Amino acid sequence: MTEEDLNHNSDSSDVEDVGGGLFDEPDGGRTVVITDYPDPDLIQNIEYNKLHSLASVDDDEASLQNEDGTRKVVLPKSSTIHCTGYIWGAPPDPLLEISPGGYDLCILSDLLFNHSQHEALLKSLKFTLAKPDGVALVFFTPHRPWLYEKDLNFFNIVRESGELEVEQVVDKVLDKVMLEEPRGDQSLLLKVFGYKITWKK
Repeated sequence: MTEEDLNHNSDSSDVEDVGGGLFDEPDGGRTVVITDYPDPDLIQNIEYNKLHSLASVDDDEASLQNEDGTRKVVLPKSSTIHCTGYIWGAPPDPLLEISPGGYDLCILSDLLFNHSQHEALLKSLKFTLAKPDGVALVFFTPHRPWLYEKDLNFFNIVRESGELEVEQVVDKVLDKVMLEEPRGDQSLLLKVFGYKITWKK
């Protein structure tokens, strides 16, 4: 999946980010909800990132740059962005109050390491992914390479649910390791995998 594909999916759409990492993603969503565990410090950090990483289409060029030289994410005037605490598997009422029809695009970023919560994560995805055309994008790096197969088991659970389809769309090699880990297959530490999840037609 290219950046153009992702922009197409997010343009004029309602977007849910599960894990608080949306600020590196292409922009254009009409309503964006960023969720994380409902810990006040975590939510405050997301609010801080929102404040310092987003810009308006009307901002001048200087204000579009972060202090480290990176460019801020530019959202159209019509976009709204919410930061919400949410526990996977819990009733989705707080999320569906914001977007009653569910979310056209759900982004799950580096969450699969939490193996005990795969069922709850899937439950939340099924609660919130818009029907019939919603798309979920799942990105992860196996930071514990010896548990890579357990990371992948999430997609087995998704398939076995019988309602969703899974397709691998990204297999990228990084220039350097994000987190050092001496155990396991070192080549996996340089990999980013991406999968697309959609409702069965």
